[in-house]
Amino acid sequence: DLIGLVVAWARSFLSAKLKINLESFKVNRGFWESLTEGWIKLNTDGPFLNHLSRATVGGVFRGSNGGWVSGFSMKVGGSDIFQVEARAIYEGHKLAWSRGFSRIEVDYDNAILIEFICKGFAAESRVPELRLIHSLCRRNWRVVFKHSSSEYNRGVDGLAKAAKGDYNQLQIFEFPPYYIRRFLEKDNQVMLGNFPALQSAAN
Repeated sequence: DLIGLVVAWARSFLSAKLKINLESFKVNRGFWESLTEGWIKLNTDGPFLNHLSRATVGGVFRGSNGGWVSGFSMKVGGSDIFQVEARAIYEGHKLAWSRGFSRIEVDYDNAILIEFICKGFAAESRVPELRLIHSLCRRNWRVVFKHSSSEYNRGVDGLAKAAKGDYNQLQIFEFPPYYIRRFLEKDNQVMLGNFPALQSAAN
């Protein structure tokens, strides 16, 4: 795992220096890129709240037009931030599969974690969440990973940090909770040029 992390970090750093895309995944330059009809975008986050001694995960699904499809949050355990962030991606994948999404684009701000998954290191990882992600990605659907800036992920971050309930109890939101709407609006104003943040994906 350590060797894999070092290699992934080195390649990610080199890619940033040379301003080229890694072969394993696309690079999102920090702004919204419209999806082809039928694709779903998943943004996840796994903040580790040291002052509260707990970790949480969250995610937001958006349609091809940028509209809200669904969201989730959960309080989780985890020994380190890498494992918590992997848990966020895994829970998002699991929910996407259960809902019948056949084509998803996963945007995340941890380039090392994304390349770790895309390069196949997850298959033999000691972190169970990474092995589960690898197994899900091998199913009969299309999954694309992109690296994106955390600056445009405030809505997901707010959703994750506000996770309630018991540990490992998934909360699903069919509509944006009131406490993250202002973050979603700010995210979408930057990404979409004042695109209505709370527009339904079906519209």
